[in-house]
Amino acid sequence: MDVVESHYRHKQLTGKNIMSKKKPTWKNTLHNYNRKFGDINDIAATTLDIGYPYFCWNDRIYLVSEDMHSTTWIETNRTIDDIREPVRTMDIVLACTSAEGTSVLAIFEVECTEVEIDNGEHYQKAKTMARNEKYEGPFVYFDETEQSEITGMAAILKNS
Repeated sequence: MDVVESHYRHKQLTGKNIMSKKKPTWKNTLHNYNRKFGDINDIAATTLDIGYPYFCWNDRIYLVSEDMHSTTWIETNRTIDDIREPVRTMDIVLACTSAEGTSVLAIFEVECTEVEIDNGEHYQKAKTMARNEKYEGPFVYFDETEQSEITGMAAILKNS
């Protein structure tokens, strides 16, 4: 049974139409790590409170709806893997110090999601890679989303 069949079956059983106009995606699904919520009903209620149409529970995606008396949720037959955020590769340029003590620009290719970029986690990944290669701080980070001129020139130098 796919998502649409599940919704129609739910409507037949309850008389409530919970059909969402959008399919579940990474951005319209509330993600949890089960430790944050007591049970599935808690996360369903929270999902509605903050305006998400879907939530993830134990790697399964559920659609939520509310009538005057209760919160309803139904499994969509999708998993977290069906909506996982895409990963992209980007170059991070670090101004740092080599093991010999000279100032250098080091370039690291980092895999990250948009959420990781928004949270600055891609910089931490690059810093870890730099430390593994014996570079030292202080570190100044440059990425293509904020300093495209610097990373573009560094890529040209890297490839020449």
